[in-house]
Amino acid sequence: MSSRPHILVIDKQDYWRRLSVHTLEQAGFSVTALGNYDYQHWIDSGTNQTPDLVILGCTSIGPEEQSLIARILEHKHHLLVLSTALPWRTMRSLFLLGVDDATDKPYNPQYLLDIVEGVLNGNVPIDGHEAVRKEAAT
Repeated sequence: MSSRPHILVIDKQDYWRRLSVHTLEQAGFSVTALGNYDYQHWIDSGTNQTPDLVILGCTSIGPEEQSLIARILEHKHHLLVLSTALPWRTMRSLFLLGVDDATDKPYNPQYLLDIVEGVLNGNVPIDGHEAVRKEAAT
């Protein structure tokens, strides 16, 4: 991994996308943001940098998100899914697909950094809800 890992943030929610990009850039990451799910166009454009991590921020996991997740995983990119509504059954299906981590969408910049650094360092909890339990215990 390079000295400045590159992160691709995909989120339709403008506020969260700007917050996450700002937080990650301030922490020293190189960041690209997409405000839509046109990931394939971004890949095909040829002007991109291969991401060390893709972060999908979303409200819930529906057919559109499932299709995007499948495309990202086909490219063998590390994937972190942050969702506002993430039932256990959905989270389990994401892990079975091969995502690196899936958890509730954080609005706390430090918590976002902790999750991202955990994924990049391979220190991912068994499931994203375990991270929330660990944070509450400290």
